[in-house]
Amino acid sequence: MVVLRLNIAEWLKYGDAINGLLDYIPEGKFNLLNNISDRFIRTIHGEMVSKNTIYTSTYYNSLQKEFIGTRYNPEFHIVINPVGPQADRLHIYWKTLEFGSQPIPFLASKPIVDWAESKFGDASAGYRIANKIRKMGVTPHPVLQSIFQLSPNGEVVGLSNLGVQIIEEESVGIMNELRGIFISTIIKTGRIVKRGPGGRFVR
Repeated sequence: MVVLRLNIAEWLKYGDAINGLLDYIPEGKFNLLNNISDRFIRTIHGEMVSKNTIYTSTYYNSLQKEFIGTRYNPEFHIVINPVGPQADRLHIYWKTLEFGSQPIPFLASKPIVDWAESKFGDASAGYRIANKIRKMGVTPHPVLQSIFQLSPNGEVVGLSNLGVQIIEEESVGIMNELRGIFISTIIKTGRIVKRGPGGRFVR
């Protein structure tokens, strides 16, 4: 399971300065995490589509965004939640594709033959693939690493450059929204003043 957690606590230390925005901040958190999660999923799905002879619909459909908590305390997780006809093998399958494998001399043919027949309508392709894996192993076809840095056992340990870029871009978008609301809040509460008759400042 791959989990996305983004710490936005730094926003809250400026609570006194943005008191007029406190009602919006929870919505801003929700929108930021939601937008980042959507873009992460779209990016990884795009990698899968570009390797469509390798990645199955089971893997594609099992990569999901999961919302927990409330809109005032939101968390979005990106998870591999196995669904579909090959769901029972996905916990092994995704790691093998992501990292590759050494030759597997005693690999059983049937699961690969069944997959090839379902994928290509050609059982003979499954035997060829199985024989290649027995002799040469599996070549890595990483997709999760387009966004995440992964440890050898598949745990998320960081973000790729693209993952960081997506967070930065979405954060700028949210901050621009906050800036616009902050300015309009100042205007509405009369904090912008001008000199009136007699040199007095008025709202």
